[in-house]
Amino acid sequence: MMWRSLIVLLAAGSVEAATVTVPLDAPTIQEAIAACISGDTVRIEPGIYQGPSNRNLDTQGRILTFIGRDYPVLDAQYQGRCVSTGSNSQIGLQGMVFVRGQVNWGGGIWIRGGEAWIEDCAFGSNRAAYGGGLLFDSCALEATRCVFSGNFGGYAGAAIYGVGIGHADVTRSILSNNGPGPAAEAAFGSAIILDCSDLHASELGEGVLTSACFDLAPGYCDSPIWDFTLPAKSSVRRTPCGPVGLHGICELPTDVPIPAWTTSWSTLKVRW
Repeated sequence: MMWRSLIVLLAAGSVEAATVTVPLDAPTIQEAIAACISGDTVRIEPGIYQGPSNRNLDTQGRILTFIGRDYPVLDAQYQGRCVSTGSNSQIGLQGMVFVRGQVNWGGGIWIRGGEAWIEDCAFGSNRAAYGGGLLFDSCALEATRCVFSGNFGGYAGAAIYGVGIGHADVTRSILSNNGPGPAAEAAFGSAIILDCSDLHASELGEGVLTSACFDLAPGYCDSPIWDFTLPAKSSVRRTPCGPVGLHGICELPTDVPIPAWTTSWSTLKVRW
């Protein structure tokens, strides 16, 4: 996205971009956001982050990047949403888990205008009338290697819902056990493109959706506890996309060498 280049330009300008680490530099995530200006980065150490200053987070229209180490969990405890970007923000999220958000619009995250990229993140047990896991409104969104599991959308988009003139490109991601209704929906001029992504236990169907094919069900090792590693004989491993589940294999035959990709993603095993 173009705004990633803008962050580099901001860092090279008269004001040097800063990194604020939670909880080392700021005790809560909202306090870290308050200490930032556009172009800064918030780094979040491992742990479970709860409480009023770790939910209903608002980026207040800034250009910010959030990077988690070892998948920190933002738990809204069903007392609001995890994150709202503020009007026309430009935001990046990497390596984080968003759970138990509950509001009418966008239980996990509500992206309002602007642009966003999300990588290696998970959304679970979030609830909303529209967009249980994530809602994007009149913005451009890129989501890569993400998991949406067990989210609830009462009226539309249990995992992802889009409204307004905008689009979401969702790649190499897993949408599992989201409901009721379709896991991903868009309305009012918005569009969602799913490519090289798994749909599992969804009203939309089940399989690997790519630009060229809709394959067989992947047969995850233990999806109820978010173990999306794949059996050695899973059809997911033979799609044009390559393996789409969380990298790793269960039931690996002893005479088959472990491919290099099996250690590139750890399995997320959490239950909410």
